Amino acid sequence: MPAGWLPLIDYLIPNELEAATLTGLPVSTPEDAANAAAVLRQAGARNVLVTLGAQGVLAALGSVNPAQPVPQPVHYPAPQVKAVDTTAAGDTFIGGFAAQLAAGAPLDVAIRFAQQAAALSVTRPGAQPSIPTRAEITV
Repeated sequence: MPAGWLPLIDYLIPNELEAATLTGLPVSTPEDAANAAAVLRQAGARNVLVTLGAQGVLAALGSVNPAQPVPQPVHYPAPQVKAVDTTAAGDTFIGGFAAQLAAGAPLDVAIRFAQQAAALSVTRPGAQPSIPTRAEITV
């Protein structure tokens, strides 16, 4: 991705492999994800959410204005489920997150909603058929 694009992205949501590719850093733990998110934020990304599968999501949110303190990243542990097929988990997370933001939900609520949607999706086989409806999410 061209470096000049990062400041144009409101929410960058890579998985572990994508975060590692973008930064050149290993990403396999929440601590690794925090390091990668810091690099991406220094390069201009305002909000970085690194999805970590069964380990949850690392959220580095807030302004990249050097005059403002950088908020500490927050780790959101994943709901514990028995995964059957992880094919659509990332897409489901991003779709749920975007839908909640569009509805005006606070970031914390949007992240937890997206996590529940993704967790439910991995309990079902397939891609599109595994994505839950809004009515199935309890947040």
